[in-house]
Amino acid sequence: MQSHSATSSFLFTSSVLGLFCMGGLHSLQADAPSSATTSQKEPYDADLFNKDKKVYFINAEFLYWLVNEGAVDYAVKMNQDAWSTTQNTYAIGNYQNATFDWTPGFRINFGYFNAPHYWDCFLQYTYVPASGNNHVSAPDEGGEYLNGTWAQPDVNSAVVPTPLRNAKTHIALQYNVLDFLFSRRFQTNEHLRINVFGGVTSAIIFQKLKVAYEDTAGQHAHVNNRWRFEGAGLRVGAKLDWYLGCDLYLTGVTSTGILSGWYKNTAYEKTDAVIVNTDNRRPILNTGFHDRRLTYTAQFSTGFAWEKRFKCVRTELFAGYEMAIWTNLQEVYRSAFAPATAAKETFINSSNISLQGLTVRFNIDM
Repeated sequence: MQSHSATSSFLFTSSVLGLFCMGGLHSLQADAPSSATTSQKEPYDADLFNKDKKVYFINAEFLYWLVNEGAVDYAVKMNQDAWSTTQNTYAIGNYQNATFDWTPGFRINFGYFNAPHYWDCFLQYTYVPASGNNHVSAPDEGGEYLNGTWAQPDVNSAVVPTPLRNAKTHIALQYNVLDFLFSRRFQTNEHLRINVFGGVTSAIIFQKLKVAYEDTAGQHAHVNNRWRFEGAGLRVGAKLDWYLGCDLYLTGVTSTGILSGWYKNTAYEKTDAVIVNTDNRRPILNTGFHDRRLTYTAQFSTGFAWEKRFKCVRTELFAGYEMAIWTNLQEVYRSAFAPATAAKETFINSSNISLQGLTVRFNIDM
């Protein structure tokens, strides 16, 4: 499922980029200065950017985003009686997942435009610190229970396992992306500008998930699951500015990239339940995994921008909605429960990571 989703995203983004590039290449004559039309009175500022002047520019963006993930379940809250009170049963009820809150972040961008050759280069950094806390209590109805999806404090060692009283989680994600990109600008007509860009991208993304269980006997278990990715690769994309009137533009940006890097995942759990033939100084779960892997990412934003060219500077104020997706990063490794000398089957849960929300940008060309 994950591979099919990534392939579909890649084909869609590639198609959009192809259309942008075809439009830009079809209008290469736009690279020539528009002196032939300067004698005519134009109803708007046809110079969508200072195309005849070398400028340095800076963008500051405020991000208010929400992170969405799967494979972060921590409990099941029953909503009806079990099939049997003496025989094993599968999960019954609603899964409880760790979720993120809306969080502020920022993106900053420094660049240089080399007029009149219609290309620029820029360095941009994106940072989003997302987190969230969740809590669930056992149902009030008799015969309905709260079940952990990690090992409960008594590790099901009793004949009748002790049910949970409550479960809590804390999840946190640190999102750091640094891009160094080159852009080629095409002014296809008086109302439309297209920037085709590409370059190097890098990312450091890490996450921690903490789960705490308390059962009805007052026993506790604590889970710590972490992963980290550090990688670099290539990114390509395009930006479109369509003039609407009154210095107002419809703006869209799409990009896609693939990165290679190191991935590390660890899981750790301890319990304070007193169980025969156990040593509570040792964890009941303690695993680690690392490898080199590829991750695919795609990004899209659209919104409206107010752009105005003054005597010394050009300014832009943009507000829109942005979405991004990352694949092959969010994973949870679990194992079968068996004696120390027995096989431990591996169960892997994985999902994409998506980020979405409001993006507000302020730009100055000097």
